[in-house]
Amino acid sequence: MGDKLIIYELNELPKKLLNYYVKIKPNSNLSKLKKNGAYLETLTTDGGELHPWTTWPTFYRGVDNKSHKITSINQDRETELKYPPIWKYLIKNKKTIGIFGTLQSFPPIKDKRVKFYLPDTFSPSYDAFPKNLEAFQKFNLKIVSNNSGEIRSIRMIEIKYFIDCILNSNIRIRALLNILKHVLLEKISKKFRRRRSLLQPLLSFDIYYRYLKKYKPEFSTFFTNHLAGMMHYYWLDIFPNDFKNPYRDPNSFNKESVVKAIDIADKQIGLLMNFAKSNSYQFWVASSMGQKAIERKITQRIFMRDFAKIIKSLGLQNNIYKLLPSMYPDINIESDTKKNLDKLIKKFLEIKFPHNNESLFEIRYRKNINKVNLIFRSNTYKDNFLFLKNKKININELGLEFGLLEQGTGYHIPEGILLMQGEKSKITFKGIKNIDTKKIYKKILKIFDLV
Repeated sequence: MGDKLIIYELNELPKKLLNYYVKIKPNSNLSKLKKNGAYLETLTTDGGELHPWTTWPTFYRGVDNKSHKITSINQDRETELKYPPIWKYLIKNKKTIGIFGTLQSFPPIKDKRVKFYLPDTFSPSYDAFPKNLEAFQKFNLKIVSNNSGEIRSIRMIEIKYFIDCILNSNIRIRALLNILKHVLLEKISKKFRRRRSLLQPLLSFDIYYRYLKKYKPEFSTFFTNHLAGMMHYYWLDIFPNDFKNPYRDPNSFNKESVVKAIDIADKQIGLLMNFAKSNSYQFWVASSMGQKAIERKITQRIFMRDFAKIIKSLGLQNNIYKLLPSMYPDINIESDTKKNLDKLIKKFLEIKFPHNNESLFEIRYRKNINKVNLIFRSNTYKDNFLFLKNKKININELGLEFGLLEQGTGYHIPEGILLMQGEKSKITFKGIKNIDTKKIYKKILKIFDLV
């Protein structure tokens, strides 16, 4: 008889920060889990620049990116049939699943064994299951796309989707009060804008936990990126001695923000530990990779803020192009035909810097005939105009604007962590202190007695 498993994906938590938190909060749930459960250090063998949209597929497919070939958000996954994610294999073997936010999980799977399925926050559409989750995904996708690269003002469309979530009970009174409290804090001091991303796991976990308790799928995942974001920006503030020439001084508010991010995860982990124990689940906390210090600076960059405006300025038809979710400096665009996409690419590459005649954009990735991944060229350009077909044009006419890009003080490393609760997990990983994340796929199958 196989077991059941919940995986809390605490994205990019490294050993150093885990040990720091356990030291300052010895009575925390993470401390109890590390002390009383099983603890391993993980290593991803992915090649090239590390990103979570690559390392999580490696964690769940049993091969690294040299085989599964997932390198960017919303690309066509041509090796999906050969290397399917673990949940597809479990469905095939009559196990029920519940997926919530796991990277590269789009599209939702339609099967009687799928109890709930909310794809990641970079999904190209708001499709989710059950249908009730789609209102939350609409809100989720809008918030993420609006805050790519920098924190921005909340728009009316996000407020509308937020109200929809309240009306269909996706967002409840407690979560609403947390948001109102945070909005008030932002009004009192702008520094609290830096913690806005910490609201997202409060909203999403509240929904996830309700669905988990209601449907009790045999395999379930929950992804949260809130800690990873805080580490990227504020590693300097919590580990200042890791830097030789920091571009700014450490800040106590930023340090507290990192700890607060782990506090949120710790509380959720405690709820799942108790649920797992009461309902005979194995419970894991995983990170797929980690972070460490990196010395970089804040730079002024050009951002695209109005896709419809740039399409119109280039003389293209707005209704045949769709902007897909991505992370700055990437821009993912889908067209109805190859011919129209070729036309768009040609027009985008005609936008150039006056000082060197280089295109503002370059093609980063294109395999599907209808989709392209463009990227802003790294630049320190400061004038408010560009050239379009050798004519000056204000960047605002193109739906572009300048903004500050703080690339952060923490960045990806191959080493991550895996914490586990449950006797079967202890037995499965007995004697192992370090594990290649490719091998976790078979360990999950072992939990379910499928190997």
